[in-house]
Order: sequence, then structure tokens, then C-alpha cells
Amino acid sequence: MICNWLCQVFIRNCSVFSHHLTELKSAASLCKNPDQNPKPKEFRQKIMREVMLVVYNSFMSGKFIDLMRAAAGMSELAGHTGGSASAALQTLNEVFFEMKMKLIIALAFFLIILTPGCNNTSTTPQEQNVTTQNAITGDDVDPVTLTFYFPQLTGGEKADTNLVLSEIEDMTADLFNVSLDFNWLPPGTYADTVLEKLASGAELDAVFCGLPGQGLLDFTAMAREGLLADLTDALPQYAPGLLAQFERDDLNCGRVDGDLFVIPSLFPMSDNIYAIVRQDFVESYGLPPIRTFDDYGQYLAAIKLNEADIMPGKIADTSIALFARASGYAVFDKEHFLVYGWADDTMQLLPWEQTAEFMNVVGYLSEWARNDYLDLNMQGMGDIWNTIDLIISGDISSFLFAGEYRIGETIGIIEYSFNNYLESNQIPGEIKAYRLYPELQAQMLNPVGNGLTTGSIALSAASDKIDRTLMFMDWIQSRQEHYDLFMYGIEGRHYELQGEQLSFPDGVTIDQNDYMAWDGRQAFKNLAFERFVAVLPSDTRDDYSQNIRGNAVLAPHEGFYADDANISDLLEQRRQIILTDIELPLLTGTFDANNIDIVFEKLRNTGTDDIITDLQDQIASYPFP
Repeated sequence: MICNWLCQVFIRNCSVFSHHLTELKSAASLCKNPDQNPKPKEFRQKIMREVMLVVYNSFMSGKFIDLMRAAAGMSELAGHTGGSASAALQTLNEVFFEMKMKLIIALAFFLIILTPGCNNTSTTPQEQNVTTQNAITGDDVDPVTLTFYFPQLTGGEKADTNLVLSEIEDMTADLFNVSLDFNWLPPGTYADTVLEKLASGAELDAVFCGLPGQGLLDFTAMAREGLLADLTDALPQYAPGLLAQFERDDLNCGRVDGDLFVIPSLFPMSDNIYAIVRQDFVESYGLPPIRTFDDYGQYLAAIKLNEADIMPGKIADTSIALFARASGYAVFDKEHFLVYGWADDTMQLLPWEQTAEFMNVVGYLSEWARNDYLDLNMQGMGDIWNTIDLIISGDISSFLFAGEYRIGETIGIIEYSFNNYLESNQIPGEIKAYRLYPELQAQMLNPVGNGLTTGSIALSAASDKIDRTLMFMDWIQSRQEHYDLFMYGIEGRHYELQGEQLSFPDGVTIDQNDYMAWDGRQAFKNLAFERFVAVLPSDTRDDYSQNIRGNAVLAPHEGFYADDANISDLLEQRRQIILTDIELPLLTGTFDANNIDIVFEKLRNTGTDDIITDLQDQIASYPFP
């Protein structure tokens, strides 16, 4: 039965609320009896709304793995539908197919092209060429196999994976005498399978991790259960060159109860806030550079007045991501709407919706919606490429977005790629990204990573090869040539170089490549060594480096991972109310400010005060460095 099967797919493949499943089941029942569906437009709107709630929920939480599972589930769904049901499900399948393809394309894009920061004095490849200080040599020890496990998010093992790994084995034979065994598991079974192997003492040396709650592995729980190796002393002993490349605060994010259990990413990211606009309109109507939300409101008003056939703007991110940092707060928990004052060393948590600044946000978004300044369709939420497509097609002229490197793109690449597309296709217009509130330091993202754009590596406590596993990781990050081989493959076969930038042999492309873009490489990304493709302007990397190194810092709470065992139910209730009663209404123009007290009371009744008290007690007792 298609309605039951639909619900099973969503239960299995994404984090979704029970009431959305009910709505999806109701919509899916129309698939069984399409002749009883006299209102196809209403059917489309109904199922689209529920699908977007699922997608938005995953996007808001930052659980990119859920989006991948949702897309995979919808592809599977398409294979199980037939006859008249196929027509009824076509819209749903197309939405998720497009989402999946955009994610895969963006993922492949970011896996290859970025080398920002190479001109930064603290991160040049030349200065990062560190001789690994191994404690052993290949002549001193018997050969061993290092076994790594990664989640197969998009592709897993490539045709030339073993060829490249064999090349690395030959290069390092005189150093630490290892063979490399890389394994990939489906994302839905990755965590359980790895936990079983760790607990049983199976052959396993290193695993791919992300932040707790990302749908991968919770390294904090594994560390406390004794499943992960304590690297506090081992990292400086066996990987001194790798250790030297970390900022102290970054490495602290890999600690649990003071000890180091995870090696974080060396590729920093931040949530800068951008207004991406039609620059030709800015110049035509004599508008000032856009630096604040008031400036953006002025831009929206000018477009509304002068461009009758185009929607002035769109909100393409969550209200907390866009407005909290600009309002003087650090975001403690984006998913559950918790913040604290940026300059508050005691980190006194506040519900975002109870701050005075939140009411300013309500004012901005309500006014812009009331004045018909915004495209209020949820489609494209969180997808910067899809939203810019709306600019290219002439549907909108601008949007607000937070994130310098959200799915795999830098803002410089966004500007270059789409302006080049406009010019090549003789489409009028020019796109420019304005960083809002540039005087404020942006909030850098936790370097343990979200599991899609970046990730981390943890070692098994049962491994007897911790020394050589760390030496291998140190070797990768010790020289540009080592990094290139491991990340890009064999020069002349998988890539070529034009100066410091990547190009490709005839018949080879970014997405048609027998080695590049393998899942798991995210954990090894290094800002010092990543390369751009040659078609991009070289100054893009400098812009990214400046935004990250000069304009962003880790918030004080990063490295603290709350134990939510006592409040998990309360957090889930709060999350659902925030999504359905605040965020979605705000972003679709249906929020009623007159009912704000009712919403606040609803949130208080779900235990918001108890959540704050529990988390505040944990913060007070946590041994921050």
C-alpha cells in the first residue's frame, strides 16, 4: 500500500515529526485513489508543504545527513510507484530528486575546488611543509594494516581508490610500513555498525565523526564509554606536525572531560550574514552599499517601487541564523533557539524568542511580508544555488543568507559562477554579495564538523596501531604533495596543475573522476593545502581566508557538549513549537504578532525554564580551558 510505504520511507530516512507523517499519509492516500482527487493544485500544495517541513526541519538542525537520507528515500519511493500513482507522486519525487542532485553537485563541487587562505601568512603551503617526526621507521616494525570506516553519503569507494592508496603505501613504506584499508557503510547503518565493531574489538583503527546530533557518531558518548582512544599524549608524540597546525580553541572542541578524543577539521567555516542582490539595481537606483537590515529594507522598497515584475527579496535562512549574531548574541543551540550575549563570559542562556531583539526581527519580517517585498514560498529554503536560480530566472532580485561555506561554496564562488553564467548567456544583471554588519566578528562553526562539508577522525581504544595511524595522518598534512595525492589522486591521471590551481586531463572532470570526491575526505580538509580549480579567479581564496581568519572566531561555548538525557523530551517539544509556531510562520508571512504571548506561554509550558536550568548547571560545572 503506497500510503503506508511512503510513511515507512520517511520514518526510515529522515527526522520527521509525527504530525507531519500523519499529513503525509493523508496526502499519500490520494495516490491510491487519484480519481478521487478533484483538486490537484491543493494536493500539490498540501504535500509540498509537508515535504518542506521535513526538509526545513533537517536544514534548521544542521543535520545534512538527514537531507541525504530524505533524498535517497524519495528516489527509492519513485522505484516503488507505478501506474496512476506515479503521476500523483511526480511532484514529490521531482522535489527530492532536484534536492538530491543539488546536494550531490554542491558536495562534489566543494570537495574539489577550494583552496582558500593559501596567501595567509599563517597557512601557506610552503610554511606547512613539516617533516614528520616519526618515532619508528619501516625497517623497525612488521607491516600492519590501518582500517578506516567512513559513511557513504554520495559515492564511497571510487574506481581508483585502491590504486591511489597503493601509491601512498609505496611512498610511506620506509616511514611506517602500513597498508590502507578504507571501508564505506550506508549512512543509515553507519553508526550502529561502527559501534558494534568498537564494542566487539573488531579490526578497526579509525572512524569518521561529526558533531553529536548529526546522525553520525556521538563521540562524546563513545569516549565516556571507553570506546575511543585518548589522544592527549599520543597526538604530540606521533603527529607533531599535525598538532602544530591547530589553533588551541579548535583542538579543545575535540575534547571530552578535558581529554582529546577527536582530531577536528583544519578547514574552518563561519556563519557570515549576506545580502545577495542585483548590483545593477543598486547602481541604477542610487542605493547605498548594503551593510544593515535597514539598508536591505531600503533596497527592497526601491525594487518594489521600480520593478513591477520581480519580487524584491527572499529570506533563505532561519531567523536565528540571520539575526541573532547581528543583534549581539552568540548562538548556543540554533535548533532549539538558545542564545547568550556575545560578551557574556558567564554564558547566561536566553530563549531567542524572549529577547527584545527577537521582536525587532518580527518587526522586520512582518513589515517586509506585509509590503509584499518577499517571496514567501518555502521551496529553496537553505539552498543557496536554488535561490540564486530564482534571481537568474527573474523571479526575485535578492535574498538573505547566513554561512560562508554552508554546503560547499564560498561567497566569492557564488558571485563569480553566476555572474559568469549571466554574461555567457547574455542575461541582464549582476549579482553582488554584501556582508552585513562587517564590523562584527562572525561566529565560527565548531571544527568537529557537520559530517558533510567537514568532519573529524577518532581512533579506536582497542587499536594497537594508534602510533602508526597518527603518523599516517601527520604524513598527509606535512607536505602539499602528500595532501595532493591523498585528496586529489595521481597527477596526470585524476588532475593536473595550472600554477597552484587544479585542472583536468582530457575526458576527466570534477564529477567524472575515478578518485576525487570520495566520502570521508571531508575530515582531512586543510585550509592550507586545498586547491581551487583553474577556472576560478585566484583572489577568491584570499577573500575566504580573510573572512575566516580575520572576521570570525569560535564562540566561548564551543567544545562544551551538553548531556540532554534529562531534558531530551522537553527539547523535542520546544523544537516542534519553534518550527511550526514561529519559524515557518515568520518565513511565510503568516506570523501573527498579536498571538506572540500565546506562543510564549506554550513554550513555557513545554519546560523552557527547566531546559535553561539544566543546561546552565552543566555550563557552570564544565571545566572550560
